[in-house]
Amino acid sequence: MARSPKKSVPFKVYGPLAQVGNGVYNVETLVATRSILLDDASCQILNLWTSPWPVKLPVAETAMGFRFEIFNATTGTSRSALVKETGAVESSLIATLLPGENVTMVCNGTAWAHLGIRSGSVGTTS
Repeated sequence: MARSPKKSVPFKVYGPLAQVGNGVYNVETLVATRSILLDDASCQILNLWTSPWPVKLPVAETAMGFRFEIFNATTGTSRSALVKETGAVESSLIATLLPGENVTMVCNGTAWAHLGIRSGSVGTTS
């Protein structure tokens, strides 16, 4: 049986996820409020310098169908990430992430909602 000719790959292959710097994920140490933008990485691995730091999501009316994974990668005992909605209900609290917790945030174009807070390590911190 003859080998088929090589076909071009329709996307660029970057290598293992842990080495990707193309917006798949963001590792950051927070020293102030973090406002997530629509063009930010969908996975946010956040290390909090002090507690608590607000993490503000984009305005819901502009974010229909968007999803963000937010990880509190802090190892301290009292450093919470406060996930808040920005928009009509300015900075309303949606979730509080204790160290080691993560949440999936989804938007329906009207409001942000979380799919449950989970515990677990992400394997990396900044």
